[in-house]
Amino acid sequence: MLELALEAERNAIRRYKRRAAQADALDEVALKVQIEDLIVDETRHAEEMERILTDWKT
Repeated sequence: MLELALEAERNAIRRYKRRAAQADALDEVALKVQIEDLIVDETRHAEEMERILTDWKT
């Protein structure tokens, strides 16, 4: 179950990065900053899940 959640976080990060690049290309600075904040949050979530999974398996 956690493995699926981790993969979902990674997918969200990839999609957000793509959207941030699109916002940048359109000179939508405020939107790009908001999306970058989402990337930070999702990255933290993914890192937390990775730690949990690593600790759980050892």
